[in-house]
Amino acid sequence: MPEKEIWKLLEEYLQTKNKDIQDFMNIAALMAQSDSKLYQTYIISKNFWFVKWLVDNDKINLLKLDNRIALSEFNKVERVLMALSISDTPIEDLISYLK
Repeated sequence: MPEKEIWKLLEEYLQTKNKDIQDFMNIAALMAQSDSKLYQTYIISKNFWFVKWLVDNDKINLLKLDNRIALSEFNKVERVLMALSISDTPIEDLISYLK
């Protein structure tokens, strides 16, 4: 699975935000479980702010979003979160949105 591609960005995010290493360990522990949906939900959640960080650091190509979402009146972060929330494969989609 392409989740490995997201680890470098997750590490950078945790370092720049001075996040506790426990956040990284939580993600790793969730990945190790058989239900990978748990860690996907954690990574793309608004509470974790990873998607906001990606948008703020110009790492997301908004043109790759669905046109109905890309052209909406919501801010950039909300548009990305909306696209991920309706996806069956949010991590793969997030990776596809990266520049």
